[in-house]
Amino acid sequence: MLELQAMGKIVPLNKIPAIVKECQNGGGTVGLITGCFDVLHVGHVRHFVWAKRCVNLLIVGLDSDRSISLSKGVGRPVFKQKIRAEVIAELSPVDYVFKIHKVYRFKGPSVRSYHDYLLRYIRPDFLITHTSSDAHVKDKRVLTKKHGVGLLLRRGDRPSSSTEIVEKIKRLN
Repeated sequence: MLELQAMGKIVPLNKIPAIVKECQNGGGTVGLITGCFDVLHVGHVRHFVWAKRCVNLLIVGLDSDRSISLSKGVGRPVFKQKIRAEVIAELSPVDYVFKIHKVYRFKGPSVRSYHDYLLRYIRPDFLITHTSSDAHVKDKRVLTKKHGVGLLLRRGDRPSSSTEIVEKIKRLN
């Protein structure tokens, strides 16, 4: 079986704080992005490239399959978390990927609570998101301020979305 070269970039969440601290102790900055990244598209790639230009170390947290299913409905995610992690880890701007095992809905207090936990636990320099595809920007502003973490907001048009791609494919069948 072919083994992907970036498999060493996929690490458990409990290893992330030490990786972050080592980078910061060396004078580097760390950015954290979380999301589904279910059907990878050019918007995701551009976002990772932009984010990496802003930080020395880019870490991506991937939502659980159950969270995606609860929030986006039947048939989602298209790709299991293990596969999504392998694909994201192969992208050159991404330094580390961790799988989020916590199950939560993308709307409501549970998503705020989990982001609060991640910022407190990981302690990145920046939380990174895109204004046109993140419904939680207001909450993230509050949480980053609470934890002394910067918030990097990528603005501009969103060239595509995983949900739109999935819907278009369904219409073709």
